[in-house]
Amino acid sequence: MQILIKPDEPILGSLEYGEPGKEPKFVYKDLFFYIIFLGEGDEKFTLKRVKVAISEGASAVLQLTLLGNQLLEVARKYARLVGWNFRGLKITKGSKVIIGINILFECLGVDNIRVAAEVLNESGEIMNSEVRTRLITYEPKTELVLPFRGAWYAVHAYDMLSSHRFSLSQRFAIDFLKVDVHGRTFRRDGLRCEDYYAFGQPILAPGDGVVADMANDVDENIPKKPPSEEDFRDNPYRALGNFVLIDHENGEYSLLAHLRKGSVRVRRGERVKKGQLIAECGYSGNATEPGLHYHLMAGPDPFTSSGLPCIFTKFESRVLNTKVLKGPIIPRDIVSPL
Repeated sequence: MQILIKPDEPILGSLEYGEPGKEPKFVYKDLFFYIIFLGEGDEKFTLKRVKVAISEGASAVLQLTLLGNQLLEVARKYARLVGWNFRGLKITKGSKVIIGINILFECLGVDNIRVAAEVLNESGEIMNSEVRTRLITYEPKTELVLPFRGAWYAVHAYDMLSSHRFSLSQRFAIDFLKVDVHGRTFRRDGLRCEDYYAFGQPILAPGDGVVADMANDVDENIPKKPPSEEDFRDNPYRALGNFVLIDHENGEYSLLAHLRKGSVRVRRGERVKKGQLIAECGYSGNATEPGLHYHLMAGPDPFTSSGLPCIFTKFESRVLNTKVLKGPIIPRDIVSPL
């Protein structure tokens, strides 16, 4: 049996809470990673217990143990989230079990994690295996700009309430909606895509790079009748709808999703410049209404690559009531490029 931690070196995030524009009252560390157990050889095992130690050097600071029904349910949940068939906790040649570890804790000094697994072999003997890896903090390399014009509402961004929190690639993702002065996202009754302020808005390249992939033929959804995750179970890429994936040629990739059918103006292999018009906002894929999904990641796979923190340059923040030269997007802020 082999134990893998994904990403190979998990990113230690930081979440701040307090009044906007003031010194934060609380600062927490945030950690999310997958543990994958792969069956190798002919011997069969049953996973019985998983221990996770978050440490500073050799000293454990936090410890977590999963066993019994708790372990079973966590494995079931994450198999569903990543689209794997769940076959219980038995590990045989070619099989795999996945669990996710999602922890929020006080600002303690930590720099590595250790995962220890206890398994039962066919003879009823308890066997142990472990793996250790370091934790990292990440500074983005790409100088990003907001990928639109005018003011947009960051309905989901990196925090405890984000709907993306349990996704490896989308952990730091942002969903943007276009709103009016009353905070509404649509005019009239919202029964047509064209009723939504975001629909048809220009979408721009957030940074220089090369188009690694794209889709331009996915139909729009019907407003007020959003699709379910089950609609995309057989083809996860359809959940992105129409999209553009940009390789920034420094190990970072930008994904812009839910674009308008037929609006994508770039092709695979085409070089794009920061701020270049690449598409229009749409309502394709797994979305609840017309808007833009954006995330930065450390690879070209929208589902398995490690998500990266997003730092944007030169924008105005309504919540902070200031012009930001460089910084993250605050959840539920209204932002516009300078």
